[in-house]
Amino acid sequence: MEEVIRRSVDEYPWYPVFRCALAHMNAEVGREHQARRAFLELAEDRFASIPRDNQWLLAMSLLPEVARFLGDAENAAILHDLLLPFEELNVMFAPELVTGSMAGAVGVAAETAGRWDAAVSAFETAIARNSRMGALPARARAQHDYARALLGRGGRADRDRSADLVRSALATAEELGMPALAARLTALLETGTAEAPTPASRAAVFRREGEYWSIAFEGDAFRLRDSKGLRYLAVLLARPGHEVLALDLASVGPERGGLGPAADDGLSVEGGGGEVLDRQARDAYRRRLEDLRDTVVEAESWGDAERAARAREEMEFLARELAAGVGLGGRPRPAVSPAERARQSVTKAIKGALPRISDQSPKLGAHLETTVRTGTFCSYTPDPRAPIAWVT
Repeated sequence: MEEVIRRSVDEYPWYPVFRCALAHMNAEVGREHQARRAFLELAEDRFASIPRDNQWLLAMSLLPEVARFLGDAENAAILHDLLLPFEELNVMFAPELVTGSMAGAVGVAAETAGRWDAAVSAFETAIARNSRMGALPARARAQHDYARALLGRGGRADRDRSADLVRSALATAEELGMPALAARLTALLETGTAEAPTPASRAAVFRREGEYWSIAFEGDAFRLRDSKGLRYLAVLLARPGHEVLALDLASVGPERGGLGPAADDGLSVEGGGGEVLDRQARDAYRRRLEDLRDTVVEAESWGDAERAARAREEMEFLARELAAGVGLGGRPRPAVSPAERARQSVTKAIKGALPRISDQSPKLGAHLETTVRTGTFCSYTPDPRAPIAWVT
């Protein structure tokens, strides 16, 4: 969602709800510097920049978690005072944007401000109201936050109560498919401390063994006969978060699941029509990319979001142009390389492999359907808050 949120901040600066969402997102994924900068801008003059309109409740409900992430007790106390009168309401901006009882946000603000009794009362209200509405995701989050608050208060009875809350929330998170929350709850249960560590990577296997692939994911284990699609998937799983040209995937040889020097499907990367980008052009692109990176840093330090966005847009364009002219090994790409044929072939092979995987493991099939993208550039992009350590 990051690209969508950033674009909304730039295109609709008069809607502070998007800036609140950006601060919340940065806190959620652990970007302290970005979260602090956005939060402190919003917090000026007791959050007066957020108008009391139909977006106020949603916007303000996103900020207590940012204050907790930053350890900002002073602004958390201000948020608690502002939100307390709305504790009995539910956060609703539109039918698609409902985040449950406002008491949950009130509780987080109170906890961060060190107002333990107020936090306990608010979390109990949030759990009761969310349960009554059947808002199970919101209830699970409130149970997680309540457990953190009890551990922070530190009484013996608090620890026992916290463990019960975590177990209940964990069962809901696992049932509903909330892996990021489940990872945080597991960490709380295992460490017994209010400061949950970064979620540990979940181990999984996608390994070639002769003519078969051994695959394991969340309790499912099975073997599949080798195919091009499985080889392409292995390359992507070994490079989470990175785009790989379909043309480079097409060069995967039959011996291994990694990138090889030659294709086995007739899509040779060799060509005799010259280079897409000559050395002078490649060097110029790289110099411009460095200049643009400096521009982004400078624009962000000055609070110039529009200039930073323009620089990022140009960087994305140049990066794609450079990637189109340079292979993974840094070698110039031939101008006559059959990129479109590679895109079609790789996409077809991967799409053909996914149903075979789903037949053996619906969980892994669903995971790959939502995290693997095909096209001219292919990628595997799992949720960074619940990483998976693939053994390939």
